[in-house]
Amino acid sequence: MIGVEIIEEDNRRVVLQCLLKPTAFPPEKILRREYVLSAGMFKDVFKAFLEKDLKLAKTLPEKDEEIDRLYFLLVRLLRSLILNPRLSEKLNISLIDCLDYRLIASLMENIADRSVELASLLVKTNSYKLSNEIVEYGRKVGENIQEAYDEIVKAIFSRDEKILANAIQKREETELIIKKFEEVLNREKEFNSRLSYEFLSFIRRVMGHLKDMVDLVATIR
Repeated sequence: MIGVEIIEEDNRRVVLQCLLKPTAFPPEKILRREYVLSAGMFKDVFKAFLEKDLKLAKTLPEKDEEIDRLYFLLVRLLRSLILNPRLSEKLNISLIDCLDYRLIASLMENIADRSVELASLLVKTNSYKLSNEIVEYGRKVGENIQEAYDEIVKAIFSRDEKILANAIQKREETELIIKKFEEVLNREKEFNSRLSYEFLSFIRRVMGHLKDMVDLVATIR
């Protein structure tokens, strides 16, 4: 159906919304959906790497297309709100909120894009070896980054100082775990050096995007 997108989804239900009219849905709902997809893609590419699941890696580009559609839909909606102050008042969204949503959406989309890039590299590499130590530490890193992402998004929507403090602490704890993981990878002489470099670069770029989100929410709480 033209103009219909999934805007909410869980194990028991899928909510569809006709979005031909940009102002048909609150921007927060679109941003939340973009977050769910972005976090899911991050989780999938981590799993694909650790379990050498190339079939899963090949599914990421299609998911990225949905995020791209949602991002441009959100941009159109935010432009409409900026150009129509009465509409922004009706939806209780300030012009500053519009700027914040645009920046956050861009960072979420970037995480999805980085996930697709890594997935493509996994498919091209095709075969590689992972020690049990890499898999063990890799799982810890992936889980902690996901938890940090979750906490940061909670802080964005709640604008609660306590939740923000928890998000900052979780991100800092994750940085320490990543350093240990880097040491593990550097000790592995038989592991594909390019894949090792690209995987660590992926992690660092995602963490950079999360830091940008934290810095942003710290200014708007």
